[in-house]
Amino acid sequence: MESLNIRTLGVGIAILFGTIASCRVMAEPWLQETFDTYSTGPLNGQGGWTGSTQRIIVVTTNSLTGRAVYLDARENPMLPFVPQATRPVAAPISSQHLFSFAVRVDTRAAIFDNQAVFALGTDLTQAVKLTISPVTADMVINNDFLDNVPPLASWDLGTVAGGNPDLTTGTYHLFEILLDFGKSDTVFDDYVLDVRLDGQTQAQFFHPGLPGPICLQKPMDRLVLINGYAAFGSLTPSVVFFDSIVGQSGLLAARHWQLY
Repeated sequence: MESLNIRTLGVGIAILFGTIASCRVMAEPWLQETFDTYSTGPLNGQGGWTGSTQRIIVVTTNSLTGRAVYLDARENPMLPFVPQATRPVAAPISSQHLFSFAVRVDTRAAIFDNQAVFALGTDLTQAVKLTISPVTADMVINNDFLDNVPPLASWDLGTVAGGNPDLTTGTYHLFEILLDFGKSDTVFDDYVLDVRLDGQTQAQFFHPGLPGPICLQKPMDRLVLINGYAAFGSLTPSVVFFDSIVGQSGLLAARHWQLY
């Protein structure tokens, strides 16, 4: 009887932990953008996205899964405004969170023009920003109290031999950024804990290293996509895709775990 009770207790604990794990798995991310439910064509006007461009479009080809968003090459570079699309985001103001996205770059050209910008931030600042040029992808984790923050890390796009890891053109790659937003009532306690590329930490490419302190203006409430071909007068058309954008509690980073 004693062994039966212990066994029953063990099963009960397993069920309890399984329920907790299940609750964690099923918790809703604070950001989940796959573009899969949208119609093909301009992103502007769909799913809360608004913008000054009809050339950031939803496509079914060259997507990670389902559909993706494409920063179209044909935008007129003489436009008098920044060709961008934005959507509201309810990013938390405290605790640890994982922000991830997939990016694919097809352009092959040895020119250092900005072709696409992807950022999470506010109307005035871009806290986490990835800028695509024909040969590199540059990441900036902004300090909102400093101006002109240089790129903290840079990756080759498969057109430069050696140097930082290549993001081979024509292939999707997954960035995962682990952020600590600190306490909601404290300004100077935000940190970048780690940045992973296709599952591998990139801490060695960040200067002065990770974890790194940052100062964010919160709440961060905007996600922005900018077509750099028109915004920066690029000489090389943009061929950049984004897909599977997710923001979630850091506790859910291992949501693929299963309790047996």
